[in-house]
Amino acid sequence: MEIQKPDLAYFCEDDGKRTAFIFVQVKDNSELLGLADPWYIAFNAYVGLRPIMTFVELANTEPTIKKIAEKLAGLQRKPLLPFLQRGMIFKILFD
Repeated sequence: MEIQKPDLAYFCEDDGKRTAFIFVQVKDNSELLGLADPWYIAFNAYVGLRPIMTFVELANTEPTIKKIAEKLAGLQRKPLLPFLQRGMIFKILFD
């Protein structure tokens, strides 16, 4: 936890496994390896990463979503929501 310096950390059971949900600020995706590796190495843990954002950040993506929708207007697929990667949730499952 010294390396991650989390904003929040919750510990619980998930699908029968001890689990930690750790919320950290990430400025650059290159930081992810250094945040996840200690859990792999120390506990042989599964680490799932999920980008998160605030409502304000989500609202700020509207221009980007509109541009994507315009580019994909003729396609059958719906555009994907582009997630900002400033914050991450780490879901860590221990064996």
